[in-house]
Amino acid sequence: MIRIHSGHLGSGDWKVKQQDNILFLSHRLPFSPRNEYRIGCNDILDVQVEKIEDNKQFVNISFSEERSCQALVDQSDLELLHKMVSDSSAAPIEDRNTNGWIKGLLIFFAACIIFELVK
Repeated sequence: MIRIHSGHLGSGDWKVKQQDNILFLSHRLPFSPRNEYRIGCNDILDVQVEKIEDNKQFVNISFSEERSCQALVDQSDLELLHKMVSDSSAAPIEDRNTNGWIKGLLIFFAACIIFELVK
């Protein structure tokens, strides 16, 4: 888990995921047509450890287009971030699917309309 504190990514929890042997950063988007926002290896330029607190490292992540952020990272995720710096592949495109809550809401409204028509 990568906990972003400040910078261009705002704040929140990100995960390093792998799809088709390509590493990428992922952040869930709960009320969006896309399930997650992805950042590929081609966007990450450098990862520098600023300080170590407990078992986590406080790092500065530099992105393309002069963007950066500060984050608290586990040791295992830090190793994956360093692998991402040495790679240049883009994040894989995710399957675009409608979230379950949208389908549930549509089914609920359809059931309400049918109930009113039968009543």
